[in-house]
Amino acid sequence: MNGNMTETKANILIEATLLFAKNGYAAVSVRDIAESVEITPGALYNHFTSKEALWMEILKHAETLLIQYGNDLGKHIEEASTFDEALELIFRGPRQMKNVYANYAFSMVLNEKLHESQAAKVYTETFYKKSIDMLSGWFDRFIEKGEIRQFDTRYAAIGVLNLLYSAVDAWALNSMDYGFDYDHTIYISAAEEIVRHLSGTNKE
Repeated sequence: MNGNMTETKANILIEATLLFAKNGYAAVSVRDIAESVEITPGALYNHFTSKEALWMEILKHAETLLIQYGNDLGKHIEEASTFDEALELIFRGPRQMKNVYANYAFSMVLNEKLHESQAAKVYTETFYKKSIDMLSGWFDRFIEKGEIRQFDTRYAAIGVLNLLYSAVDAWALNSMDYGFDYDHTIYISAAEEIVRHLSGTNKE
């Protein structure tokens, strides 16, 4: 969260994100969020003028998180000496799922994109388009260096992203006490196998 943000406002954003991810935007009320933070609805309105304003702030933050994640990952990949090392960097974060807040924020956007127009916009323009551009760009760099064989990198990026987003959803469902037992790493392994097959770097 922003270092200038008050603790109460940060807690509101966190708890609202968790509730929206678990129950959906439409099913969550301002009172639900306030009770989760252990404040009154009136106190919540001191920080956000409406449920919609809070929602927009969460979407904006989710978008910022993904862009920052991509930028940070890109810097590390630029330093990768081999394609194997780059793949390890790309799939390490999704395997570990360490940033709980970010994972819930991503899951929330993924699940709300069909029901809420602003979530659909964030998903299309940032989660999907920018992520495809980033992934295909990274793959193209290793093709240009002659380290892997030529393949349709945008096609691969689309397949990888769909599997990574499925992994996020599986992780989120497991953590919400619904009784599911999904192994999110299966999706990660499938994504890596697609890239290795297309690039000719399959491990025997």
